[in-house]
Amino acid sequence: RVQAAHSEEGQRVSMAESVFEAVKQSVTVREAAQMYGIEVNRNGMACCPFHDDKNPSMKLNEEYFYCFGCGATGDVIDFTARLYNLSPKEAAEKLAQDFGLEDDYGMIDGIINNGPKEPTVAQLEQQARSGQPISLMDLAAATHREEREKKKSVMEQLKSQPKAEHKKTAPKKSAEREL
Repeated sequence: RVQAAHSEEGQRVSMAESVFEAVKQSVTVREAAQMYGIEVNRNGMACCPFHDDKNPSMKLNEEYFYCFGCGATGDVIDFTARLYNLSPKEAAEKLAQDFGLEDDYGMIDGIINNGPKEPTVAQLEQQARSGQPISLMDLAAATHREEREKKKSVMEQLKSQPKAEHKKTAPKKSAEREL
């Protein structure tokens, strides 16, 4: 399930897209290359890891890389995906883990592990008290989810209680029956 978030311009974007944007805004291509053992000179040039390169032919800057030798190009996620033969999702996960972004962007871990962490009623109330807007749909969903969890816990308690024992007695024989 992919939930929607809103960009700064107010457009709806999927949470997966916002995770990619969070990684791209937090980690430059140059930082990733250096983290993964590629020597980058002060001009932002490096030997390209995607072909046999003896002289620096790859330009690394804040937002993208480009190799003048083999034509490889892309952003930090593309770079990491290609370097480690990963999918974009796996590359975003690797970058988030290697650069400690889970703490900064709690949603990254949630998306990577099948969905963002759902806010609790208490968290939403705290957000509202601090003056931040909240979605009534999120509040209703959190309330419903917490009520459902309470019902589950009551059912679990009932199931875990020992069953009342009923003494079984043999039916009376026809001669013993009262008339």
